[in-house]
Amino acid sequence: MARKPKHDPILDEGRSITIAGAQYDARPLGALDIFRLVPILRHGVAVLQRNGADLQSLTGTDAVLVIVSALETHQKAVIDLAASILSVTPQDFEDTTRFPLDCLVDIIEVVSDDPNLEVFLAKAGKLASKMQAKHRPTTTVSRESFNSSEPPEGTPDGVTASS
Repeated sequence: MARKPKHDPILDEGRSITIAGAQYDARPLGALDIFRLVPILRHGVAVLQRNGADLQSLTGTDAVLVIVSALETHQKAVIDLAASILSVTPQDFEDTTRFPLDCLVDIIEVVSDDPNLEVFLAKAGKLASKMQAKHRPTTTVSRESFNSSEPPEGTPDGVTASS
């Protein structure tokens, strides 16, 4: 597979990909692609969570694992995304001469290397951390401290466990 080098996400005009001898311009990912990626990511994130991955720092490599894990159960979403990126129709993938089995690996590589995906994942991870911290309780109350007459550690003055 021959590709252009990575570019700045804002200036990226896509990369070229050669599949079965034909050259395709792989357009960069955009805002509407998230709606194609959501079913794929939802499935893949569950797989990553089961394997103990840190979901707040996903990378393009993780995106590859996510997409591969979703191939069986989300075939339509994967093919729709691939077709859109290459500016072909999903029906074009039925032509196994034009789109042999290994082309999906090349397309997944192009998607995972897309700088827009890296930026999106980084920002989403930061937002998830921020939201998690914002909604995390600042104090914890154990059963023992709740039943005691002393306020739990970190409780504001004048507020008691029985208040």
